[in-house]
Amino acid sequence: MNVEIYTDGSGTVSGPMGWAFVVVVDGEIKREFSDNSCDGTNNLAELKAVISAFEYATDKGLPAVTIRSDSMYVVDAINQRWILKWARNKWKNARHRPTANREQWETLLRLLLTSQTELVIKHVKGHSGNPYNDRADELAGIKRRDLVTRTVISSTIL
Repeated sequence: MNVEIYTDGSGTVSGPMGWAFVVVVDGEIKREFSDNSCDGTNNLAELKAVISAFEYATDKGLPAVTIRSDSMYVVDAINQRWILKWARNKWKNARHRPTANREQWETLLRLLLTSQTELVIKHVKGHSGNPYNDRADELAGIKRRDLVTRTVISSTIL
């Protein structure tokens, strides 16, 4: 059984954000998930998507999973072991500044260290016609836009 999870986040510099993942087993979509939050960045949304996907794989007891993300920020942080360097340096980055999204990176590191699920994370080019990545992008965008719409409606009513 080959399990791949495609993730995506949708956000701006700051404001409503959405994230999603699509579980693909042997080439067939088996599960979709999406969520949102009122305040965050696109990088944070991308990170939350990967965390949610890995939590899902861990909760399902999968022995291994390949997560495909179009975020080089997240993929490089794991594959180039930046996350370990940040933790070793008391969550300071290479410029000795606080690591952005520290709480989520700490959550992901705990998962990586405690999960029985082996994680392989790979980059997938966004907006390139990959149907699974495109679906994750669509779901994340819908969740972000839901919050934008609710915010506008609430502001209008008040």
